[in-house]
Amino acid sequence: MAYLSDKSDTEYTGTESYVADKVNRQDITWFPLNKAMCLRKDFGEGQGNSVKQYLVDVQKKTKELQEQLDMIMKECDI
Repeated sequence: MAYLSDKSDTEYTGTESYVADKVNRQDITWFPLNKAMCLRKDFGEGQGNSVKQYLVDVQKKTKELQEQLDMIMKECDI
């Protein structure tokens, strides 16, 4: 919003005009309150990509990378 207040309204993009109008009307519906896609209950449904599954996958990949790093360090005698 500070960015918009420093910019001339004749130079706004479409999105900036939309937000500026909402701010001028004291309408906060443009702001995504509690609407992060990754926190939605149905995020990833049908694709097997729930947040919990995503975290499990990240942990698995992290463990694999750690094992690879350990092997490299052993080979390099570090």
